[in-house]
Amino acid sequence: MGPKHSASKRAPKRQKKVKTLQEQVELLDMLRAAKSAAAVARHYGVAKSTTPVQALAEMDNLQKWRLILPRAFGFMAWIQKMTVSWTALLTLSYFTYLLLGATIFQLLEREAESNNRNHFQLEKLNFLANYTCLDRPALEKFVTVILDAWENGVNPSGNSTNPSNWDFSSSFFFAGTVVTTIGYGNLSPSTMSGQVFCVFYALFGIPLNLAFLNHLSKCLTLHLQRLERGVISAVPRKKFAEVLVVGLFLITGSVLFLVIPPLTFSYVEGWTYCEAFYYAFITLSTIGFGDYVVGTDPDKQYITVYRSLAGVWIIFGLVWLALILNVGTKVMENILALKEPSTNVTDEIKLPYRRKEEEGCQKAVQRV
Repeated sequence: MGPKHSASKRAPKRQKKVKTLQEQVELLDMLRAAKSAAAVARHYGVAKSTTPVQALAEMDNLQKWRLILPRAFGFMAWIQKMTVSWTALLTLSYFTYLLLGATIFQLLEREAESNNRNHFQLEKLNFLANYTCLDRPALEKFVTVILDAWENGVNPSGNSTNPSNWDFSSSFFFAGTVVTTIGYGNLSPSTMSGQVFCVFYALFGIPLNLAFLNHLSKCLTLHLQRLERGVISAVPRKKFAEVLVVGLFLITGSVLFLVIPPLTFSYVEGWTYCEAFYYAFITLSTIGFGDYVVGTDPDKQYITVYRSLAGVWIIFGLVWLALILNVGTKVMENILALKEPSTNVTDEIKLPYRRKEEEGCQKAVQRV
């Protein structure tokens, strides 16, 4: 029998190959401490042809990374172990966006509000100076009456002969703002019976409105199907056809709902085009501030069905803008990495029959 070697001189038991930065550091330490570089090489599964000279050359190659590797490995391990909560990230982004908007709105609007308030107070003082028979408490009471009238939907600048805010056309328009959740706020029920009815009307009307808009969305998709089929028959490239259909959808919808209606509102209401466009987008996005509302100027004579036609425009505009905003939502989710990114944006408005064809092809391939 040959001489027995002490445990300290035996080659270490063979383990797995070098895969991580930490194992590279361990290899470097063992190469520096071991008398047999070949034994260390066998420990890490290096080929038998590896000579001690080659192993020591590898040690020299790793020597310059001796101080960098531990820090790099520690940082990479921290990155790998760090669990990202996308819910927390989305929440942080959402409230950061709200805080940013609040700051910008404050910078843009606060000074104008202060100027308007000072102007109103100055006008009250001038009014009292011109009409000395009227004291300040009486004026404040009159201002309160004006505010109450405004909150109840009565325009203080009008008179008793002005059209009612609750004629059929206006009531139809109000019903539409309830079920679509726009809620301008310039008009609301003032009686208890009207308020109770409004609650139950919205309770059943909002789901009905969502179902109706969803059905209109499907009908719009069917028309897009026919359009895409016609384009594909004329254009051999399917990808180009899909992009062309989506482009036509965006352009046509923009003209019908965000270009022509503001021109009409600008002419009828006497607004600037910027104000009319602002009203159109705020309405169709269901924000509904109520600072601009069609058919509320007491000095203008509107046609009977003016507000009813505006209600029809709102319904179809909601369908179109909802599809557009849905695409924006999908894109935002992809940016935030909340899910695997889709192949392209056109997939979000991809037509149902195209999806069925793709699914059928995938199933056929799986069967093969």
